[in-house]
Amino acid sequence: MNNLTAADLTVIFNAVLFVILLAAAILLIRRIRQRRTALNQPANSTQVAFPFPQRQVDRERQMLPTQPEEELDKEIREAYRDWLSIYLLPDAEPGRAFLRTGVARNWMRYQVTATSFSQALAMLVSVLVAGEDPQAQAQFDRILAFCLSHSSANAPDLMSWQVMPDVVPGRRLDADLNAEPWIAFALLAAQAQWGRSERFQYEILARRRLEALLPLYQQAAQTEPQALVYSPTFYQLFAQVTGDQAWKAIEISLAAQGRAQWSGTHAIYNADNSPEEAKIGLSILQLGIAELEQAGKPTGKLTREVEKRVRESVAQLAQAELLDESMLQTEPEGFTSLSLLACCTPAVLCLNDQALVDQQWQALVLAKPGRHDPIGATLRLLSLVQLSGNIWFDQVAWKELPPLPEG
Repeated sequence: MNNLTAADLTVIFNAVLFVILLAAAILLIRRIRQRRTALNQPANSTQVAFPFPQRQVDRERQMLPTQPEEELDKEIREAYRDWLSIYLLPDAEPGRAFLRTGVARNWMRYQVTATSFSQALAMLVSVLVAGEDPQAQAQFDRILAFCLSHSSANAPDLMSWQVMPDVVPGRRLDADLNAEPWIAFALLAAQAQWGRSERFQYEILARRRLEALLPLYQQAAQTEPQALVYSPTFYQLFAQVTGDQAWKAIEISLAAQGRAQWSGTHAIYNADNSPEEAKIGLSILQLGIAELEQAGKPTGKLTREVEKRVRESVAQLAQAELLDESMLQTEPEGFTSLSLLACCTPAVLCLNDQALVDQQWQALVLAKPGRHDPIGATLRLLSLVQLSGNIWFDQVAWKELPPLPEG
């Protein structure tokens, strides 16, 4: 031992240090793998307040399709299984998932894309199938984690309107002000459905998101109101849960814009996948939701012009050849005929026309969503849930959100 030179001691020291570092690396890798396994492990939902099927609807308040209720629920289960297997993808990061939206070119390669609007719809699907799918809450949390991991350029508490999940680091884009209210509503619905999560505080995230969204929305309402989808039900709910009457002021300021857009609107869609037609579809969806929420107390939001548009849209779009997307080879840039038809569903339910309700249900059931139309498939699924009477949001006693923690 006394014959060891300084060089020998250095070699021994480096060898011991190497073993220690190797052991630490192995331990770290093991912990990372355990964490990945835990995050990706299917977990049953906590207590479910409104398990599917949750037929809260009063038949005197909303017409249901004439098929037996068991048949309605069967169609929804089949549509959900197809949707889950085709459109929802795991992210490369553990504990995340996303609804793919399309593909876009990034340098020399085409990459899968996902939008904030599609994630909002996917989260709502997860909320509504709770009870039927025991992993619904875990699925919701994975999609939510994906949203939170892709902050927008103009507000870190909002999501970039489009992301490429496989591109790291991804480019941060501005938030979609027509999608963010849907994400906030999905968080409120999750709080009503499950109350709590092992991973997230839904009510705190909803409060933070709404506070980040409000100033951007106010600015857009003043400078470019025509770019916003008039969403009165969301404004009223957000004012209620935040205690901020600025949301009601937005509703008042945009109401005239919401009415004016129908005066010069053509009755028939051009089916050109344009952003303008997508906005019209979402506007009809929001107006139908607002009228349906106030059943028995007409709001006047579903005007004669809108009713005419809805009836003619269903007549135009509820055709098998338009709803068969099996040959669709590319992702549409806007809304397909299936998406536009699905957007009519709440308004259809407000018109007290059994034949129209049956026509809408039959057309959506027989539709064949393509692999390249995730938004159309998701809106179709949500429409089937609504037509069958399994939407329960109007049964919730919405409470004011807690303030954000200090610091």
